[in-house]
Amino acid sequence: MISTDAINCYGTRVITAGIDITQYKKNPSLLYMHKRGNVIGRMENLRIDDQDRLLGTPVFDVVKADGAEIQRQLEAGFLRMASANIDILDLSTDAADIVAGQRYGTVTKSKLTETSVVDIGGNDESLKLFHDGKELQLAAGGICDFLPLLKIENSDEQTDKTDNQNEQTKLKMEKLLLKLGLPANATEDAAIAAVAKLQENAGKVEQIELAHITGVVAAAVTANKITADKTEHFITLGKTSGVEALNQTLAMFAPAVKPTDILDQGNGGKVGNVELTKYSEATEEQLKDLLKTNKPAFIALFKAEFGTEPEIN
Repeated sequence: MISTDAINCYGTRVITAGIDITQYKKNPSLLYMHKRGNVIGRMENLRIDDQDRLLGTPVFDVVKADGAEIQRQLEAGFLRMASANIDILDLSTDAADIVAGQRYGTVTKSKLTETSVVDIGGNDESLKLFHDGKELQLAAGGICDFLPLLKIENSDEQTDKTDNQNEQTKLKMEKLLLKLGLPANATEDAAIAAVAKLQENAGKVEQIELAHITGVVAAAVTANKITADKTEHFITLGKTSGVEALNQTLAMFAPAVKPTDILDQGNGGKVGNVELTKYSEATEEQLKDLLKTNKPAFIALFKAEFGTEPEIN
């Protein structure tokens, strides 16, 4: 076995399905300890199996002393590891490509350039990683400038942060319970019941206030301060501004005075035994007599007819 999808000692992963083995199969050199110039054989039957493992069968150059000795040690179980030399082509930090315990981004696409027999690999899936010709060389916990380091919060810091958030939530809840008139250790059911009672009382207060507003507006209509068709307008004003503001507004309105109310003053609109109710229906003589005997009544008749007061010398 040469490589798998598992996390290696560097804290990253190489997706086996993303390894391009096309070029390597054309020149499947097998080295010892990744040392160039020390070809000890070739890697045959290179393949990726259904468990996403990169596998191959080493064939040693036994004519060379090195090749024969390494084959002997491999067969005797003194050497047991193969290692892949992989050139990184693409990296990912997407959550879907990350597994628990991973420190660096995942190598999703790569190219196999060489395989080696090694004495002690970096891990069970020993790898030698390259990017733009630069070799990855770091110990566990080290930093690599071309592998993206994942942002993983320290578990202790995260616990402290969560505890602090819980404490803040608890304090806010205690303040809310106190405003509801409940003890700080009140149950959730008690809080819900208190809120429901507040909502019920608020509805009753709203009904009482609406009845008050409606009564004020009705009284203004009765007093001839406003006409009945303006009722809805002033009720809406009361809902928006409150009863006090509504009363202050209506107090500025004077009751409407009818011409007949003025005519009823003094002798009214009478000339002799004739009751004058409309300027255009009176004779010139009657109007002259009314002007002499009840000037306000004359003015009221004139204004009711023409919309303006008469010019009287």
